[in-house]
Amino acid sequence: MKLRGPLYYSIALMPALALGVTAARGGSDVWDLEASAAPGITDPCQAQLVSSVNIEGGGGRCGRRAGGNATADVTYRLVIDAGHGGKDRGAQGFLGISEKYLSLEVAELLKRKVEEKARLLALAVQVKMTREEDVFQSLHDRVEMANEWPADLFLSLHANWSTIQKARGFEVYFLSHEASDAEARRLVQIENHTEEVPIKSEILSILTDVQNTKHIEDSSRLAETIFNRLSLVHTPNGRGVRQGPFTVLSGTSMPSVLIEMGFVSNPNDAKFLHNPVYLRRLADAISAGVIDFVLRNRKSQTS
Repeated sequence: MKLRGPLYYSIALMPALALGVTAARGGSDVWDLEASAAPGITDPCQAQLVSSVNIEGGGGRCGRRAGGNATADVTYRLVIDAGHGGKDRGAQGFLGISEKYLSLEVAELLKRKVEEKARLLALAVQVKMTREEDVFQSLHDRVEMANEWPADLFLSLHANWSTIQKARGFEVYFLSHEASDAEARRLVQIENHTEEVPIKSEILSILTDVQNTKHIEDSSRLAETIFNRLSLVHTPNGRGVRQGPFTVLSGTSMPSVLIEMGFVSNPNDAKFLHNPVYLRRLADAISAGVIDFVLRNRKSQTS
């Protein structure tokens, strides 16, 4: 079946039991992995809700207490950027996967997952997407939207491609002036080439002002937090946290990361990325990382 747009993934193509991903210990299915709370979280309800476990319809004691007062006065604003779109198709891979559709599919799932977890924890979190349909937006427009809202966190979703067919796995990137390695440099060239309108110098000056301070430090922590959550359920496919001068990150005035969800040029990765069950788990793990980060920030602000 050729992939034509969001929600065209066929679950019949690869049933969940055929995913072949197992936990590191005991060979049990990875989705049965015991929930692991973020460091510093002792509340069992918080531990459950930020874990990379499907919490759809979460009820019971934790679900019932969600109607209480918000656990923090601060509203966190998250922008989810579905990479590419419109005339910019992004990477094209096995099984007819097109990056512009895949990134939008996961962005929609991620938005719902973050909102679910925030609601059940009574956290004040608002989520906005840079695009909600197959339209082209320049990298400048995406950055400007996040800055003007203004957002507190920015996530850009992508899929990787390589001439080396055995290359596979997910990566999380944060901003730096120099790429961390040759692979990061290659990816920066791919993701930056679609920019049509240069980012304004006054926006770029934000990076210069905070290059070695809190902005980059927070982006690094956000990248590590999301990578750790993904690693819990996608072992051993993590390729690490890396750095690079991505245009879509360089103008943002908030912690920002770029997530490469896998290689559509790899047959095994493509099978996963073509499966709706896997995509829901992927979005759930990323959302758990976001909530981890928000909870830690809330704790630091109130301590």
